[in-house]
Order: sequence, then structure tokens, then C-alpha cells
Amino acid sequence: MKAKKPLFMKYLLAITVVLLSISCTHEKTMTKPKTSKSRALPAALTAEPEKPEEFPVDTIDKLRDTTYTFRNYKLSVKEIDSTYIPSLYMDENTRAEIYKKHDNFYEADKEVEGYLAKGQAMYFNRKDSILTLSLEGGKTKTIKDVSKDSEEDIWYTYQNYFKGINSYLLRGQLYEGDCYMVVNRKTGEEIYVIGKIYPSPDNHSFIAINADLEARYSSNGLQLVELSQGQYRPKLTIEGGNWGPVELQWLDNKSFVIKVLEMTENSNGNYRSRFFRMSFK
Repeated sequence: MKAKKPLFMKYLLAITVVLLSISCTHEKTMTKPKTSKSRALPAALTAEPEKPEEFPVDTIDKLRDTTYTFRNYKLSVKEIDSTYIPSLYMDENTRAEIYKKHDNFYEADKEVEGYLAKGQAMYFNRKDSILTLSLEGGKTKTIKDVSKDSEEDIWYTYQNYFKGINSYLLRGQLYEGDCYMVVNRKTGEEIYVIGKIYPSPDNHSFIAINADLEARYSSNGLQLVELSQGQYRPKLTIEGGNWGPVELQWLDNKSFVIKVLEMTENSNGNYRSRFFRMSFK
């Protein structure tokens, strides 16, 4: 597949308007399964959004110390010294060891799901191609893999349950791409997001981050989603230019520290790490 312009803006807008459409983009950091073939992206992603103005996507080419003004928010950015950022998961080391054993992310994700089933069996179970999520009130929600040897193929794996926001995180993969889905355990509502999620301290919002500085097939930036009465409301999405976020830690309900990888001239695939404090207003 040849390099293309970032798919981020077009596809993420479509995802926001049509939450139930299949949403996946290519990610540089994912190794293709050995048996994969070159595939086009799902046809559902090619549709233009009905009302793109409802979900703007902004771009910051290069991060600097300033305050950026967007439609819904102001974002203050200040570079800081290198700092420790805790892992997203308490069992991050165990997950990392599983990924080291595999040469593609899909096989690793399947093993991670099996590992999580031992401690989170009350939240999900799998039977063949069907992933069943536990909802409140004894209800369930099924997520079925699509495997037709076609452009729509996608395989979902369970990633985590976030108690504070009462939501599940799933990962879906194509032969040449992946995506993330958040599912509300109370309502069953689902929303596709750009990457792994980090809930705020008051659990009224979360930030999703993803980095793809080279291939530019996947999302590269951060996304703020608010939770209101059990519904997900995307509020801000920023596409990175020469930078991509890889780690995040909330400081309070409006501020967070973020580690980014930054491309430099003649980097040849080598990136430098920088740390920033960011605050929403």
C-alpha cells in the first residue's frame, strides 16, 4: 500500500456522526500477520460525514509554549523537563511480556484477552468469533467479528474495563490496520476513538491518544471526549504534525502531562522525546 495523506480527519469525522459504522485505520506500529494480504480500508470509512461541522478536527504542526484557541476550547501548552509518567494499566509489565512473544499485534491481543479473562471474566466472554460484554441489569452486548475475506474484515479483542467511567475498551484489527472502540457498560453505547484512553480524575471525560509519525495511515494526535448522562460527547481532536503522543498522566480535571515523540529534520526514523504540560480552558 502506498503512502497517503493522513486519513485521520476524514475518517474520524465520519466515525463521530455514524457511531455504528466500521472504523479502522492503518497504524505504523502494528506488524501485519504473516498471512495477510494488501487490503483497502473498509468501505464504510469512505462515506463523507453528514455534518462535519459538528465535530471539528484541528491541527498543531509543531508544539510550542503558547495557548492555542479552538472552537470549543483553549489549550495552553508548556514544555517541561523529562518526568515519570505511570503506565496506563497496573499489569502493564505482564501485557508487555505477552507482546514480546509475538511478531504481530493481533496474535498478541488474542493472548492478552485470554490472560484478562482470568481476572475480568465477570465483564466479558468469547465464543469463537463473538465477544460478549456484560452490561448492567443482567443485559449483554455482543460484538461479532467480520470475516468474509473482504474489505470489511475486522477482529475485535477485549482490552480493559475502566470502572471509573463504567466503560470497556476494545481493539479491532484488519489485516493492515486497527482501531479502538469504547462501550458504555450501562447503556451499551459505543464510540470509536483514535487510540488508548485515559480517564480524567473526576471520570467526567477521557483523552484518547495515538502516534503514527511515519506511515501516516492511522490517527496521530489526541482526542478529548466528555461523558454526559451516559453518553460520549467528542469535544476536541488535535492532529499532530511532527509530533505524536505516547504517554499521558492527568494532573487534575483540566490539566495533564504528556510525552510525545517528535520528528526532526533528517531524523531517519529516530525521534526525540519531549514532555509538555497541557491545560484546557
